[in-house]
Amino acid sequence: MQTRRYKDIGITISTIPANTVFTVETATDTLYYVNIALDDIYKTDDKGATNSQIYNGSNKIVSLWLDRDNELLYFLEWVLVGGGVGNVIAKYIDLSNDNITTIGTYDNTGADNLIDTADILLASSGLIFLIVTGADNVRIVHWGGAAWVEDDQYAGASDPPIGFATKISDTVFYFMIEDGGVEGRMMSYNHGTTTLTALTSDPNGIFPALGLRGITYDGSNIFSMVLDDSGTNTLFKFNISGNSFTELSTYNIALQLDRFNIGTVPNEFEKAFGVSNEIVYEIKPNRGGVVQLQDISALSDANIKVITDNFVINIEGDIFEFTDVSSEIDEIEYTNGIIGIPQVGFFIAHPDHQANWNKGNSIKIYDQFDILEFWGIIKDKNRDDRGFYKFDIDAFSNEIYRVQYDNDYSADDLDTKQKDIIDNACDFCYRSSSIVGTTTTFDYKYKRAIAYLFYLGRFLERQIPFIEPDGLIHTEAHDGQTKQAQFYGATHNFKDDTDGAEPTGWTIVDGTNCETTIISSLDGHRKVLQLYDNNAVDQSCFATSPTWTAVADDPLEYWVRIDTITSNRFYLTVYEGATELMIVFISTDDLRYYDGANKDIKLNCIVANTWHHIKIIPDDSANTYDVYFDGILEGNDLAYINNSTTGYTGIRFNTRGGEALTGWVDAIGRGSDPAYTVGDNSVGWELSNHWQNAHFIDIPDIRDIQPGYFEGNTGITRATVRYKDNTLSTKPTIPSSGETEEEQLKGILPLEEFGDPKIEGSTEADQIATNLHAIFSLDTVYLTLFVEGQGFMQPGRTLEIQSSDQITVAKNDYVILQYTRDPKNDRYYNIILSDNIVLPTEFKTLHDTSPKQLRTALVRSFENQANMNLGYATEDADLTFIFGRALIDSRFATMMTISNRAMSTQDQYAFGQTSSGSTYINAPTGQLIHLHINDIMKMS
Repeated sequence: MQTRRYKDIGITISTIPANTVFTVETATDTLYYVNIALDDIYKTDDKGATNSQIYNGSNKIVSLWLDRDNELLYFLEWVLVGGGVGNVIAKYIDLSNDNITTIGTYDNTGADNLIDTADILLASSGLIFLIVTGADNVRIVHWGGAAWVEDDQYAGASDPPIGFATKISDTVFYFMIEDGGVEGRMMSYNHGTTTLTALTSDPNGIFPALGLRGITYDGSNIFSMVLDDSGTNTLFKFNISGNSFTELSTYNIALQLDRFNIGTVPNEFEKAFGVSNEIVYEIKPNRGGVVQLQDISALSDANIKVITDNFVINIEGDIFEFTDVSSEIDEIEYTNGIIGIPQVGFFIAHPDHQANWNKGNSIKIYDQFDILEFWGIIKDKNRDDRGFYKFDIDAFSNEIYRVQYDNDYSADDLDTKQKDIIDNACDFCYRSSSIVGTTTTFDYKYKRAIAYLFYLGRFLERQIPFIEPDGLIHTEAHDGQTKQAQFYGATHNFKDDTDGAEPTGWTIVDGTNCETTIISSLDGHRKVLQLYDNNAVDQSCFATSPTWTAVADDPLEYWVRIDTITSNRFYLTVYEGATELMIVFISTDDLRYYDGANKDIKLNCIVANTWHHIKIIPDDSANTYDVYFDGILEGNDLAYINNSTTGYTGIRFNTRGGEALTGWVDAIGRGSDPAYTVGDNSVGWELSNHWQNAHFIDIPDIRDIQPGYFEGNTGITRATVRYKDNTLSTKPTIPSSGETEEEQLKGILPLEEFGDPKIEGSTEADQIATNLHAIFSLDTVYLTLFVEGQGFMQPGRTLEIQSSDQITVAKNDYVILQYTRDPKNDRYYNIILSDNIVLPTEFKTLHDTSPKQLRTALVRSFENQANMNLGYATEDADLTFIFGRALIDSRFATMMTISNRAMSTQDQYAFGQTSSGSTYINAPTGQLIHLHINDIMKMS
């Protein structure tokens, strides 16, 4: 778990930065900044404990641009010529050695009287651009190698000051001007077409002070900026796709520049700070605006002046660091689930650490893999009887349960309704771009909590709705959910390797424009080895395993995937020492092998961007091997390249071919690995094996009140919808009346009536009833697991699970419905999954206490877990246990019987006893009773 707060690190920087738009964090503990006089550049690489002057200038510095990839810091000077006008000079600092290079001067020739607001920016192509203003024009120029070349210009009402530019793609920049000194106008520039475009303006906003002119970008569609509205600093947002400004609310804050924000955990979004208070804010994604991150007034006795990704500096030079404080939380727990289950919880901290958190501040929690799992507000802070502090936390996304929206919808489809309320009623949550289930159109008078329309979506169109921690709402089809990335059991599944790094213990050799690294996840697999080959050389990426101890006839299996099946190849080579034993490779869409010549295993079987499972079974004495492709034997007794002596000791994956290719490998398992059993990597979680840290659990409270826990047969007696002034639409009773009394009663659940007078047509009501029938008449499986060590799992996504032990679970993708989560210890105490989209709590309890109404099978037999007669039952219920060859039964009147499992009818028992104590020895018809002593028959 990771969670961060600002801490006073006891350092005061000697030379204070000018403001936040002239301070950039370039690397760990390293800041470059412009001094208050705006003519020198300083550097500190020890969090401000010491600093040094990097550039001693005599001109006004007006702009900085960080090129992180190439470790260059560009800056722009304005040189006064006279009469308030001047030239601009572009330079850069090489951050590896702090050497400074001058690029070139753009001067005030002719009528170009340049005023002292200009900006420098960099395109991904390496082109350097300037935005300069003068003679009532804004000009875009680029460095042509020897001189500045003008690309385009815009004629403003007067010399317009400009705001700092933001790059949203490789070719497109946005920036603001103060057009005519009376209104803020958004501008865009496309260097692919060398086009400068004047976009919309807002007459209520002009530029604030220089240090407040930062523009943030949410990475999608929204800019946030502070503008001066009639003397009051006010937060605005600009919608790129809509080309529109929205005035939000009064905020006297300074925003971090988007181009200085690294954009990775824990700094995915820019921050801001109050100019006249000591409050730090964070930008909301896709919504614009800010949330309060932390009030640091208890730490700082002066106002804030500068903010970077990980540091805050106040006007006195005191430095505060954004620090992981997860170790200072003693306990933490929260609930989460699909829409219907709010994300709420608490954490407890010792009095020594309680000052880190206060009511009204926000809190973000990440797992150990840098995945955001909780973002919300601290609702309350209280001290318990032990003296510890308990903090109640509430996710920002819970607004969907609390905000009401009122609108008349006429013949709008369900997705239109959902999109409308999210766009117009939510302050934090936002809509997924993926759209499913848009067929149902109905009139509706809406005046409820927003979440209700998503409940309706589940019943009308079998959608499953869920919210990501940053507020992104998804509605996915019940049969098309996104898989949650899982660790597949293996000798090498790269679980502990770092994203972007090479796998531990492996030898990597990459050619030019090639890279072999670990990536976080890919299509249901977490932590994957990626071989990226963008080199025209025949063989470019090589990943060689550690050396293993040879074991004869050692099975080997792995997952593999490639992004194209045009012409390239992806190889596995199996070695004994330096000797090649086997080569199995993908060539276009064919699986092939090499034994001195290239030969086919299976043709036309490889699908681009699809995981395939390959298993190799060696026979070292015969020097042959079998190959299984996606579980099917496709290559039998294939010949080794060279004979084996002891068995293989290592493997190598490599790309081959002159065209671009990316290959991925995951979950490499060896049969000789004592911690691995062949087949462990065939499914995300095999709950019966020794590898996964996921176990079945029993929750008595739920077991007692929720029929169908673990195993379903959750039929219904009715599916009724009430609409149009209490008119009813009813679907037929199931199961059919032709079944036996026990079959009819078993697992039948009367449902809550779905009453909604606001639905305006019987068609929609009938559709709801039909889908209720479909949802609740299935043999719904509920799994309840204790899980740890897997990181954050998003409700609404699916996990691939099977079990072949005491409780048989067919291999399937099961939806994560809800759970209780302890992120500090990375545990899920009761993660509830299902092959359906309904929560257990949406079933009603049974009203009839007839003994034949079976409730829950907690412990079922090895033979047939699907039969709910086999397993735990209430005291008065009939019961059968089967284990090994034995059968213990209580189905026959008051008698308990013992028999061989093959002798299962009433007259076939061997021993029996009634409730009165009468005891019987019995033999089935035609069989003898035998008396043996020392296994010798004495009587029959």
